[in-house]
Amino acid sequence: MSDIPLFSERLSRRTFLGASALGAASVALSACTTTDVAPPPPVAAPPSDPAFGDTASMYAARTDEGYQLPAIPVAKLDPKFVRQIVSDPTGEKPGTIVVDVSEHFLYLVRDGGKAIRYGVSLGKAGFGWTGSAVVQA
Repeated sequence: MSDIPLFSERLSRRTFLGASALGAASVALSACTTTDVAPPPPVAAPPSDPAFGDTASMYAARTDEGYQLPAIPVAKLDPKFVRQIVSDPTGEKPGTIVVDVSEHFLYLVRDGGKAIRYGVSLGKAGFGWTGSAVVQA
């Protein structure tokens, strides 16, 4: 697609997990309301991916480089948004990060025609921006 490298430095786990936690928190806070609506039916437990282990441990609370990361309530996750390895739909080179705003997925392209797919939440700015960018830090 583009010869511009989209991923110039290695993305640290702390940075990625921090951004993921902020996305999860924004989703949780955007759903706050005070109406008397019946609760939604429970969502089926998300499937486990052998590459990441079981879903509960994948989203459990942990400490990363001294930062406390809260547990994600996996019972509330729609199974399609759980982190998983999928066939690469982007056609980009390995190491590239692609955000599909229409489907709310982030893909980290890997070797062998695979990608790690994450469910993401997008703010207003995410819908108004298109194009390529280089991750500097």
